[in-house]
Amino acid sequence: MPNPKKWHKWLSLAQWWYNTSFHSAIKMNHFQALYGYPPPSRELSTQEASIVVAMEEMIPTRVNMDLLLQKKLETAKHIE
Repeated sequence: MPNPKKWHKWLSLAQWWYNTSFHSAIKMNHFQALYGYPPPSRELSTQEASIVVAMEEMIPTRVNMDLLLQKKLETAKHIE
């Protein structure tokens, strides 16, 4: 993962991806097993511009990290 000194900033996102990914042993994701309903969508809309500059800078980084985490977790799932 790039920027290993900054991984702690993305730990909650990795945890979200893991807990909302399908697990074959329980035939659902951990979130749904715990709460009884599917997890809410956390997709970010990049179609509308934000008036907050920090948000405009954060969205592409967060989207890229979402994709990277998803890819890494899918790869790890198939290694087992």
